[in-house]
Amino acid sequence: MENNNPVWRFAMNYGAIIGIVLVIYQLLLYLFDVLRSSFWISSILSIVMLIILILGMIFSTKHYRKNILGGKITYSQALVFGTLICLFASIITGFFNYLLNAVIDPGYQERTMQAMQDSVVEYMSNMGVSESDIENTIEKMNSEPLPSPVKVALTSILWGTVGGFIISLITSAFLKKEGDPFASEMQNIENKTDSPQL
Repeated sequence: MENNNPVWRFAMNYGAIIGIVLVIYQLLLYLFDVLRSSFWISSILSIVMLIILILGMIFSTKHYRKNILGGKITYSQALVFGTLICLFASIITGFFNYLLNAVIDPGYQERTMQAMQDSVVEYMSNMGVSESDIENTIEKMNSEPLPSPVKVALTSILWGTVGGFIISLITSAFLKKEGDPFASEMQNIENKTDSPQL
């Protein structure tokens, strides 16, 4: 990519926008105390967050392709660009997660874990799982200590970037637009024949 169109700067801008949208979404979930919802509702809300990310990546890559790269983008360019978008979006959401768990509401993580356990118990009970198996599952969940706010933030950044790379592997196949190499070569030949001979 040309120096006058640095991919990092544009990926940072688009990633920041997507990250802010995701933070607003997470903030709304926090304010409405959605963490106490059922297993299915929590799963749907997580899927909604994923859809927001994917749509943001697709829109950003199309906009970058059209307005910055002149309508063309290779698979590798789209892959790198999509991954970088997710990296910067994940940095913003990771920072928000740190603030939420360390400053805004230090007990949030513990309540989230408890709500998750309640959802798992409800789901397993509805599926007819035995009491002993449910108890074993809860014991395993309780045996793991709660991660620190810093670890939560870093994990969020890591998995957000890895997830973005995986999503980009798929979306880049649909977003690439490399033009017609045969038409480009024919245009070059025509330009050479039209130019005056010295």
